[in-house]
Formats: sequence, structure tokens, C-alpha cells
Amino acid sequence: MKIKTILSILLAGTLLASCHGDLNIIQKSEVSANSMWQDEGDATSAMYGMFNKFRATFSTGYIYWGEYRTGLWADGLAGQTARDQVYQNQIPTNHGYANWADLYTTINNANLILKYTPDIAFNSEDAKNKILANAYYVRAFCYYWIGRIWGDAPILLDGFESDQQEGLFPTRQPAEDVFKQVGEDINNALTLMPTSVTDRNLASSGAINMLKADYYLWIYKVRNAGESALDNANTAVQAVLNNSNYSLEEDFGNIFYNELGNEI
Repeated sequence: MKIKTILSILLAGTLLASCHGDLNIIQKSEVSANSMWQDEGDATSAMYGMFNKFRATFSTGYIYWGEYRTGLWADGLAGQTARDQVYQNQIPTNHGYANWADLYTTINNANLILKYTPDIAFNSEDAKNKILANAYYVRAFCYYWIGRIWGDAPILLDGFESDQQEGLFPTRQPAEDVFKQVGEDINNALTLMPTSVTDRNLASSGAINMLKADYYLWIYKVRNAGESALDNANTAVQAVLNNSNYSLEEDFGNIFYNELGNEI
């Protein structure tokens, strides 16, 4: 009886040790920086992942941060507290769209692309530049909105991958620096974007130029940027008007039937 008890204890100890060892294995499906950023496919996947977060961030944020703040909205027959607080300019700190976390998560995705993509070998330089240009475009777009909504804000240009990294508790920088960063990112995006790219669901020279025009018109009117800002906006607009890939629809309603039409 004692021998059976001893054997049972030894067997249980062996099984427990074996189980503990299994729990310490490295998961094959785990993605780290060393395993992620290896080839062109990884960079391309990261770009689409960035746009997925980008679109999710602005899917309703666009109307809360934009349309509801235009002064065109007023009380109606039915109230909606979260919406009403925005157009009444009474946004509390706990309001869902007083939070810039999604914007900075999108920016972090762009930062990681800009950090790792330059060291990856591509079949063509244009393919690499397209991904880098898209990252600069998305980062510029996000900081443009951050600057207009919050003004002074942290400017993060390094991608975070661990809670052990330095710089996890940034401070706000002047709005002037935020807008300066937007201008630099727009210029980098335009410089890198291949002229052959005519995507309508990602960035292209046309999309970047429209962001450039919006940016320079805004800083001219709101931040008194001077006549040079108007000249830059005009240059961007003319670049799109002179681009044969775009034209006005004869029937404005067609814009809503063809999301990738001539005006998009």
C-alpha cells in the first residue's frame, strides 16, 4: 500500500513538472518586432492595419470633431446628450470624443511603419515609397485634427512596442509645433508618393494635395499664416485640377453611387 502511495506521489510530481514546462513555451503565433518586420508583405500588412485603425477612428469621430462643431446644429425635437454637448460647446472631460487615444494609436501604427520599412528589401523602390508616403499622410491627417481640436498636444514620432520604453509619459508641445509637424509630414508624403499611384481607397498624390490645400487654407485663416499659405494651397489645388485622373461628375448624385468615381 505504501509503495502504491509513493508511486502515485512520484507520478503526480512528474506530471506537474511536465505541465509547468509546457506553460513556459514560446507561442509560435506570437508576433514580435523581430518576427514581424521581415519582408515587403509585412510592411504592406502593417499599412492596411494602419488604415483599418484610421478609418475606425474617424468613422464617427469625423462628425463629432467636425460637423457637430460647425455651428450649423441646434436643439431639435429629440435630444442626444453626447451629440448635444458637442454643438453646445459643453463637452465634459469624460465625453467619449474628448479622448484622443484612438488618434494616437493610429499615429503609433504610422510611426512603426516609418521606423521599420526603410530597412526592408522591396522588389521595387516605388512599392516601398508608397507605404512610407501613406504612413506620413495618415500621421499628418491625425496631427492636423489633433492640433485643431486640442491645440497644444504631445508630438510622438517614435513607435511604442513595450510598456518599458522611454517616453511613455509625454508632455504637451505648443500648437505651433504640432502644425509644423503636419506641414513636414505632408511634404514628405508628397515627395515619396509615386506619381503612378492613383489609389482611391488609400493615399495618392491627389489625396495628399487636397489635405495640403485644406491645411494651408486653415492655417491662413485661423493662425494668420500669411499669403505664402494661400500660395501653397493654390499650388496643391492646381495640382489636382490638372491631374487627368480626376474630373467633376456631370450629375452630383453619382458621387453617392460610385465611391471610387471621377471626383473621389
